[in-house]
Amino acid sequence: MAARRQGTHRDSRVRRLGLAAALVLWQAVSGAAEGAEVSAAHWAFQPIVRPQPPEVSDAAWPRTPIDRFILAKLESRGLVPSSPAEPSVLLRRLSLDLIGLPPDPAEVDAFVAAPTDEAYSAAIERLLASPHYGERWGRHWLDVARYADSAGYEFDKKREIWRYRDWVIAALNQDLPYDQFLVDQIAGDLVPEATREQLVATGFSCNAQHQYGDVHETTTDRVNAFGTAVLGLTLGCASCHDHKFDPISQEEFYQVYAFFNEAEDAVLDFSPPDIVAARDALQSQIEMLKRDLNRYQNGPDPDPVTWAAQLTSAELVATPSEVRQAIIRKTSDRTAEQHELIREHHRVVSLKFKKNLQSRLASWAMALEPEARTALGPDAAHYLDAAAEEDPADAPPGLLAKFWEQDAGRVKRQQVIERLQDEIPATETTHVLRARVDQPRTFVFMQGNHLDLGPEVSPDTPAFLPPLAVDGERPDRLDLARWAVAPNNPLTARVIVNRIWQHLLGRGLVATP
Repeated sequence: MAARRQGTHRDSRVRRLGLAAALVLWQAVSGAAEGAEVSAAHWAFQPIVRPQPPEVSDAAWPRTPIDRFILAKLESRGLVPSSPAEPSVLLRRLSLDLIGLPPDPAEVDAFVAAPTDEAYSAAIERLLASPHYGERWGRHWLDVARYADSAGYEFDKKREIWRYRDWVIAALNQDLPYDQFLVDQIAGDLVPEATREQLVATGFSCNAQHQYGDVHETTTDRVNAFGTAVLGLTLGCASCHDHKFDPISQEEFYQVYAFFNEAEDAVLDFSPPDIVAARDALQSQIEMLKRDLNRYQNGPDPDPVTWAAQLTSAELVATPSEVRQAIIRKTSDRTAEQHELIREHHRVVSLKFKKNLQSRLASWAMALEPEARTALGPDAAHYLDAAAEEDPADAPPGLLAKFWEQDAGRVKRQQVIERLQDEIPATETTHVLRARVDQPRTFVFMQGNHLDLGPEVSPDTPAFLPPLAVDGERPDRLDLARWAVAPNNPLTARVIVNRIWQHLLGRGLVATP
């Protein structure tokens, strides 16, 4: 991907990549060897500058500026470049590199017959226009983004996030500029007037391993992924103590952590409108039936006002006229007499439910076989001997559950609910990241233990890198994303160029991409 779209031809993108790689190559091979600890003066942390390509003896061989760097190194060792590859080999390499598939025999024959520069450029254009290009190079990014269709850890629960995978492939095929590619993944939900596709892009952070109930591990995983994928830094090494090699303190790790601590996983619904309408209607009906089942088993809500608000139309019609008139009035507009009417009727209904349940418990007790009654235990058997007079609230633990298991009215209601639940149409969803409504405070975890809190920190970036520009009152992930792709950030361009070099040539300019 290009850092910025500056032309209509994708081969220009390849040429621009060559220039960028030359910058990285020059600084990689010219940097002095350091010890184990890397200081802020390390060449990778310095601004990218355009070097002067070295002079070479064979001035006719280089075809791009980067060739002069390679040739200069070869000449310094008394070596000469390898002979050009045969046309068929060259086309095969090109096809495998760009789309991961070998060329068709007819394409090979055509190229071998006329292996011109124009034919080579045309082959590049054809391969870059192939949908397989996004599939091939999308795999490289998805590896870095730790894409997975399950949440990891011991439960490894399945999750729907394949739309993020498809977004990556489409972004590559559409030649989305690399800076926008990153911004959408880090903070697509915060972009003004964000599209649904930009929300899907935030699935980058939702690929985190998820241990249910442990949000700290999930957030740490998101920070680590951002550091590795975008900056080429092992930020996670500073989660328990200052980084042993890079100039990153533990406090700075949690400053970056704060950006992601203010976000949460959410589910974005992609279901068609007719499916959404059918699902909502069924769920509304199910909720109504569940409330009915709850009243059938547990009686009226203990609070008269809540009970009155939950009455169905049929139940409301069955109430006495004066009570009904009191119930339909707004709560704040009811008179003292009307409130008393509602409370009195609530007492009557509650007593009626209690008497009815006592009667049914007594009937059930009489129908029980002696062996079944004994199996319930002595406390239950003693209670059932006087079930018609005993308060159901005083029933021994588990007895009412046994009663409701066989109750025909409860069983029928439950079966209706389960049948409707089975009819709910499947939904099409994907995991996305969104800003939390609240802004949780972030603290340093002493030795990485979230139960041992150290100093409080605010969102910020490591001090050895360019300062963060804040657009609003408080830094957020969009500020972080824009900081990562800013021209003065020395790491982002170097990391992606090095990664592309690795995939094209087998080894990065720096061996730890």
